Amino acid sequence: MSGDTKTVEMDKKPKDVMKVSSHSLLECFNLEKRKSLLLQMINSINDCEIEDLIDKLFEKKVIEFHQMFTIKDGIIKKNVSDLIQGIKSESDTLLKALIEVLNEIENGQIVEEILDKNK
Repeated sequence: MSGDTKTVEMDKKPKDVMKVSSHSLLECFNLEKRKSLLLQMINSINDCEIEDLIDKLFEKKVIEFHQMFTIKDGIIKKNVSDLIQGIKSESDTLLKALIEVLNEIENGQIVEEILDKNK
């Protein structure tokens, strides 16, 4: 199709693999399963990436930054985990945003491993 249009983006890292995985993550699993996969992803990224994750979610206006998060060592992961566990509706807005943002800060490995483990 329009595969050639992606060549500019490919200079940094090949992120297409992760994007495909993130879509299958949303399509293949129910809400509980997706939440548990996202928790695994978040727990496997380091604290400065977590801060990056929160900043990007805030930029996308998916979360109210100061209401939900305090940035102190180690605290943020727990807050993100609580946030994900607190998602009750079938609405995918936050889950999609989380996956999108994880796409931006990850290299694809973690998502691939988690999806493989959970097949």
